[in-house]
Amino acid sequence: MGFKGLGENVLIDTRTTIDNPQSIVIGNNVKIGSFVLLSGDIKIGNYVHIASFCGLYGTGGIEIGDFVSMSNHVRLITESDDYSGESMSAPFVGEQYKFKMQKESICIKKHCIIGSGSLLLPGVRLEEGVAVGAMSMVSKKTEAWGIYVGIPARRIKDRSRNILQLEKQFLSEIEWDKNSE
Repeated sequence: MGFKGLGENVLIDTRTTIDNPQSIVIGNNVKIGSFVLLSGDIKIGNYVHIASFCGLYGTGGIEIGDFVSMSNHVRLITESDDYSGESMSAPFVGEQYKFKMQKESICIKKHCIIGSGSLLLPGVRLEEGVAVGAMSMVSKKTEAWGIYVGIPARRIKDRSRNILQLEKQFLSEIEWDKNSE
């Protein structure tokens, strides 16, 4: 398909829509479900799952770290029109009339999990280990190892870091398997 970069053991459902694959990098051991839309500058790490019906609109850039999981209907939007009435919107209006648009990258660090139906807006940064509850809207940067829920999302409690020990064990077993072949 002409990806900018494509790792090993990548499973992409045939019903996934991929715009401009030359702008997309996908790491190793990635599964992308059906009816997903990938568009824009997107970098996906290793051991990532993007469930069905997700939309990654990355005109401003999206970076997804290792061991990230997105449930179905998650949307990542890096560009938004102006809603104040100070500038215009719509695809065929010249850029000189759309000067108040927001365009910022989204960064999702390692071990994040995003619940079904959640929305991440331009400029969001999910720090390592963040969990976002279903149907949440994240509009600001987060702090590591927190659980965020609601509209707008707010931190409700800490998330366990036991997953870091599991990662070490998992990676050592994979390395052991490779060496024993």
